[in-house]
Amino acid sequence: MADEELRADEAQDAEMRQHIADDKNSRKQDDNNVAEQESVEASEHPTASESKTTTENEAEPTLGPKAVVSDHQPRLRRLKHWCGQHKIWTASVVIIVLLGVLAAVPYTRYKLAGLLWRQTATIRVFDSQTHKPITSAAVTLDGKTAHTNSSGIAYVKAHVGSHMLVVSKAYYHQNSQSVLVPIMRPKNADVVYLQATGRQVPVSVVNAITGKPVPNITIKAVSTEAITDKNGQATVVLPANQSNVAATLTGTGFNTKAAHISVTTAVVNANTLQVTPSGKIYFLSNRSGNIDVVKTDLDGNSRQTVLAGTGKEDPNNTLLLASRDWKFMALLSKRDGGDNAKLFLINTQNDAVTTMDEGNASFNPVGWAAHDFVYTVNRNGYNNWQPNATSIKSYDADSAKINSLVSTNATGSSNADAEYETTFPDAVKLINNMVVYSKTWYRYPGYLSVDGKVNTLATINADGTGANTLKTADASKFYFTNLIQSSPNEVYVTQQDPEANTNSQYFEIDGDGTIKQTQDTHYFTQSYPTYLVSPSSKQTLWAAVRDGKNTLFVGDADGQNGKVVLNATDQTIYGWFTDNYVLSAKSGSELYIMGANGGQQIKITDYYKPTYNFRGYGGGYGGI
Repeated sequence: MADEELRADEAQDAEMRQHIADDKNSRKQDDNNVAEQESVEASEHPTASESKTTTENEAEPTLGPKAVVSDHQPRLRRLKHWCGQHKIWTASVVIIVLLGVLAAVPYTRYKLAGLLWRQTATIRVFDSQTHKPITSAAVTLDGKTAHTNSSGIAYVKAHVGSHMLVVSKAYYHQNSQSVLVPIMRPKNADVVYLQATGRQVPVSVVNAITGKPVPNITIKAVSTEAITDKNGQATVVLPANQSNVAATLTGTGFNTKAAHISVTTAVVNANTLQVTPSGKIYFLSNRSGNIDVVKTDLDGNSRQTVLAGTGKEDPNNTLLLASRDWKFMALLSKRDGGDNAKLFLINTQNDAVTTMDEGNASFNPVGWAAHDFVYTVNRNGYNNWQPNATSIKSYDADSAKINSLVSTNATGSSNADAEYETTFPDAVKLINNMVVYSKTWYRYPGYLSVDGKVNTLATINADGTGANTLKTADASKFYFTNLIQSSPNEVYVTQQDPEANTNSQYFEIDGDGTIKQTQDTHYFTQSYPTYLVSPSSKQTLWAAVRDGKNTLFVGDADGQNGKVVLNATDQTIYGWFTDNYVLSAKSGSELYIMGANGGQQIKITDYYKPTYNFRGYGGGYGGI
C-alpha cells in the first residue's frame, strides 16, 4: 500500500515537472516572437530612445543565440513598398532609363526614333551630263513620293533612319541609293544624278505680250514634262528618234497653249515658246452687220460672241463700259427696240445679261466706282414744274440693287410759274468712289436768277452713303458751273455770278471731299487729259499731244511722274487689264495691248467704237 502511494506521488511529480518545462518553453517562444516583432517595428519606426540597445536600469532579456539580420533588408522592403504604391511612376522611370540606354547606341537610336519621329528630307536632282536641275522627277522615300520643282528640289517627309531613295523620270535611267534621314533637320540636301537616255532639248518660255521670261510653266511633251526656272528656261529630255514633238504649256495666270518643240540640243528660236496671260477682253463689234458684244483672249484668240446684236441698236447711242477689274460690263443699248435705250449688266464670270434700268428716260453713263455703276436719268414727259425730273443713280452689280443718290426738285403748277432744279451730265464727276455734283435752280423759260432758292455743290458716295453738302449759294446771285476734272483725284468748280464775272469765285475739291478756294484761274482755261485709273488705284494712264502725235504715259495715282510707254503715235488710251497691262486704240477701230512699262505691242482685234466720248472719265475702260 505504501509502495503504491509512493509510485503515484512520483508520477504526479513527473507530470508537474513536464507542465513546468512546457510552460517555460512556451514563454521562451513568446519572448522570441516579441523580440522579433519589436525589431521589425524599430526598423520601420526608429526613435531616439530606441536607438539605444538597452537602458541602464533595464537588462536585456535572454533570448538564446541572437539572429543576424542584413542592413539592406529594411531598405529593400521600403523600396518594394514605395514601388507598389507608385506603379505608374515606376513604369515611367524604367521606360526612360531603357530609352536612354537604347538611344546611346546609334543603331538602336534610329530604330527607336523611327517609330515615333519623322523629318523632312531635301532631295536635289541633277542631270549627270549638263549638271542642270531636273524638274518633275519622281522622288520616292519611305513609301512617300514627291516631284522636283523648277529648281530640281523635292521635299519628302519620312521616318528617321536609313531608307532606300528611288528617283526616276521618263528618258532617264532610274537611280536608287541609301540615305539616312537624321533626327535633326538636315543642313544639306541629298544630291542625286540621273543619266539621260533621250535628247536634252533647251526650251524657253516668254510672255506673249511683254516678251519677258515666264517661270513655273509646265511643259508636257510625249510622256515627260519639265518646269521653267526663274529665267523661263527648262531642259526637256525627248526621244532621240523624233525631230519634232507636240507640247502643251500650262501655268497659273496664263492660258493653256499648244506648241511644238524641235528635238535638238542646240538653242534655236523655234524652241522659244510664248504663253498669253489669262483673261478676256470685251468689246463691241459690228463684223456680223449688227452691233454685238464680243470677247477674246488677250492675244485676240478664242473669239466668242457674248451677246448677239438684234439690229435695233442705235449706232450713235450704243456704249460698253468695263469695270476696272473687268468683272462687270455696263451696256447702253436699244437692242430691245422702242424709243429709249436701256442699261444692261453683263457679268463676265458667266456672261449672264440682266437689265439694270429702263423706262421713258434717257440714261447717261458717268462711270464705274468699284462695282457701283453711276449714271444720270432725265425722265421724258415731265413738265418743268414737276419734281424728280432728273436723278443721279447707281447700280450695285454685286447685289443687283439700284441706289437713288440725288433727285431734283421743282415748284409751280404750270410752266408759266415753274421754278425747277436740275443737274446736267457734265455737272457730275467721279473721283475715287465719290460722286461730285452741282444742282442749279431755273425760272421758266431758263433764267438763272431764282429768288428764295439755294444752289448746291455736294458729294455723295457711289453706294449712297456719306452725303455731304460742300457749299451753297443764293440762287438769285450765284450758281456752280465748269466742273473740270483736272486730275484723277481733283475737281475744279466755278461759283459763277450770272451778271458779272468779276464776282465769280473758284474752288478746288480734293479726292477726300474737302473744298478750298483758289485764286489761280488758269485751271479753268486749259484742257486736261482723261485719266484712266488702274484696278489697284496706284497707277494712271493718259495721253497727251506732243508735236502733233499722241504720247501715252503711265504715272502714279495722282496722274504725276509720268513715264512714256508709247511715243509719237496715232493711238489713244482705252484702259487697263490688271495693273500689268495697258490697252490702247488706233483710229477708233483697232485694239492693242502692251505691258504697263511699255515695250512691244500686240494687236488684239478690230472693234466698233460709237460716237460717244467721255472727258475726265477714270472709272472704267472702253468707250473713251
